[in-house]
Amino acid sequence: MIAQVRPPALVHACDCRLRADGCEFCEAGTHACDCSASGDSCLQCYGSEPGCADERLRRALRDPRLAYYSDRGRYLGQAIPIQLTPQGELVHRCAERLWTVTASLQGDLLSTTSPTLPLFVLKQNSFESQWCEGRGDGESLRQVATTRPSVNLFKGGSGARSDETSGFVWSYLQAWINVKRTDFHREAYAEGASNELAGRGLYGTYLLLFPYEGFFDTGIDVDQIEDVLLRFDYISADNGPKGHFGVN
Repeated sequence: MIAQVRPPALVHACDCRLRADGCEFCEAGTHACDCSASGDSCLQCYGSEPGCADERLRRALRDPRLAYYSDRGRYLGQAIPIQLTPQGELVHRCAERLWTVTASLQGDLLSTTSPTLPLFVLKQNSFESQWCEGRGDGESLRQVATTRPSVNLFKGGSGARSDETSGFVWSYLQAWINVKRTDFHREAYAEGASNELAGRGLYGTYLLLFPYEGFFDTGIDVDQIEDVLLRFDYISADNGPKGHFGVN
């Protein structure tokens, strides 16, 4: 899945991996990546700070600017923003809906008591998918939808807070440790996946949350974390244009 991180996020991705893999962020807003010269498989990195990918990820897990708090001021963990947008082959799909989210942590000696560690993916209550050909409003490239979780469909009245559409809903992942990339990208792989966000438009703003409870409070050594693999499974419809052979 293609993604782009908005500042102040600290990492990038190639093939949906939360690491730089040679990506560099340019002041002009362009990207470069050793796995894609055009940069269409890269997340935008945090400034142009030196250091390899795993060092940038470790800094993110310590950076007070990425500390995430509840409305009551309780520290919840470290949250990395991710912005998913349609790129690559996905420009020929439409009506994309998220199905499941899966993660794997990579590193040495991350846990001596469990083969998994908890992560959360938060998705904003406003989200998007691409219009199918002939179905758009003629103005926007993508259709936008929102949800207000506090609204009870079985009762009258709205009851929704005005700030809900900019808020986030949580999904819980049991991230297995050191899953091989070849296994992680197999179609059937779904260990520790969450379908709590299923049905929402695929594109939009996410937060990858490394929680305090169950993660940092276990005494995990952040210096041993090398990578995070993050996978978005989705359903979509064909939206390829009509074509012909020959010269235009």
